[in-house]
Amino acid sequence: MEVPHICAGEDFLSLVGVADMLRMSGAFFMRRSFRDDPLYKAIFTSYVEFLCKEKMIMEFFIEGTRSRTNKMMTPKFGILQMMNNCFYEK
Repeated sequence: MEVPHICAGEDFLSLVGVADMLRMSGAFFMRRSFRDDPLYKAIFTSYVEFLCKEKMIMEFFIEGTRSRTNKMMTPKFGILQMMNNCFYEK
């Protein structure tokens, strides 16, 4: 069974040992916002497009963060939009 590429938040990088374990299991990390860095956005988008075109399995959580009250969070559609653009642009 193929192990999915996990899209994890950048805050996991600060957890000692966890970041290395996630990386070894196929995780890649993303920032909460791409607004201030167009180069980062271009590179991250290219990587997601590469994974899509190679038909790699990706895992991500659309709510973007964990709720402390166990309520559903407002979904964030950024990575879904990147994946959608990969298949429906030109």
